[in-house]
Amino acid sequence: MSPIPPALLTWALGAGAALAAGLPDAAALPPDAAPPPDDAAALARMQADVAWMVEALGPRPAGGEAEAKAAAGVAARLDAAGWRPEVVGCPLCVVACRGAGRRLFLAHLDSVPGTAGAVDNAAGVAALLELARSTSSEDLCLGFPAAEEAGLLGSAAMAAAWPAPLPELVVALDLTGHGRLSVTGLGPRWGGADLRWLREHAPVDSPYAYRVVSRALPGMERSDHRPFADRGARALHLLGRGPGGVFDRYHQPDDDHVEAPALAELLAALQGLARAPLPQGRPDAAATVGPLVLPAWATWSVLAAALLLGLHDLLRPARGRPVLDPLLDLGRALLRCLLASLVAGIALAAATRAGAFTPTRGELTAAQVMGLPASGWWTGALPGLAAGWLAWLLLRWRLGGRGSPTLPAALLAALALRVDPLLALPFAAAGLLARAHPLLGALPALYLLWPDKLRELAFHGLLPPAAWGALWLLTWPAFGSYARRARRDPR
Repeated sequence: MSPIPPALLTWALGAGAALAAGLPDAAALPPDAAPPPDDAAALARMQADVAWMVEALGPRPAGGEAEAKAAAGVAARLDAAGWRPEVVGCPLCVVACRGAGRRLFLAHLDSVPGTAGAVDNAAGVAALLELARSTSSEDLCLGFPAAEEAGLLGSAAMAAAWPAPLPELVVALDLTGHGRLSVTGLGPRWGGADLRWLREHAPVDSPYAYRVVSRALPGMERSDHRPFADRGARALHLLGRGPGGVFDRYHQPDDDHVEAPALAELLAALQGLARAPLPQGRPDAAATVGPLVLPAWATWSVLAAALLLGLHDLLRPARGRPVLDPLLDLGRALLRCLLASLVAGIALAAATRAGAFTPTRGELTAAQVMGLPASGWWTGALPGLAAGWLAWLLLRWRLGGRGSPTLPAALLAALALRVDPLLALPFAAAGLLARAHPLLGALPALYLLWPDKLRELAFHGLLPPAAWGALWLLTWPAFGSYARRARRDPR
């Protein structure tokens, strides 16, 4: 058993907390904050367009009369702004272009039945209509697909009918008009130069996990940029992120209002993306880490260093025979990790499934939309994790560790590398940090085992609460106990 220095433990947990928070996000403006005076008229027009869709038209289910009225009203507003709307792909898919149309901005017209869809997606439509009135861009298409909620039917038809070449930049607006403006959909087509271009011209939050999912699981993309991305276009999705990264009125009857500062922020970002020279970067494995763009060479350097150190610890272990003893230690560390994971997972499950907490609004929405049980897991995540980590730390202290903590981290990185380098990067970084202390090998697990991250994973259907305990298996490297190789006696 190896004692845990209290100062180092405090530092490790603090560093993990910073990682779990994704580094400081720019604070969202309060909903009642006054917009800048110069933007007041534009904001008033956007709010009027939102009111038209939400109050005058109401719910706009795919194939219904209200959706058809929305398409006709959008076409009339585009015509009044001096654009020439036409139909592309489907009878209600409205498109208007200027110039060569190398950029395409999209906002779907429909909503699910039973909701007027202010955030999903009247805010996006209103922002594009205001962009039509105010932009000076001469190389832009504005598209309004129908039937997005029915499975991206309108945008799929639009992408299939789009004449070659495809737009060089496709931006979908969905779930905007609330929270902090963020970006997802930055898949394999995006490289470091492109990401820096995006940050320069449209300051948006780009959570690391979003970039990983967009690269490793492009099939999870659920907005109108996806059909164009599937055909090879550089595409992205702008959305708002509320507390905990979710919109708890998603597909609910009270999705009937937007936040004025979020509308203003969205329009400013669109103006920047509409006028800036298009990015010319090449696809690579650059990563977004908080406000920074980590270049691809740094990603590959960390991966290479971790894999080489893992190989070194396999062939030249700090103690024992090469290969055989490191593999035996690896197995022992895995058994210790399995035991600690089981205990920690039980503690988390007891808090999130016992029904001791009242389900929150977000949890009830997730229950309705995703079919998750409303057991109180949203509120129970924090005490459950506290109990789980306490149990894990006690077992880690009692069981101790043996062998290299870098070796299991390198193995996890190698397995993840088969999927995507950015999925492997956190494990590689943890393997390097674990040279200082094995507990730092638990940082990838600490990043994911954070209340906001767990809620967001569950809300979007990526990891139901019943599977949260499995994430403790990622603490495997922390059950090593690296010792420096003894120097040979010179005598």
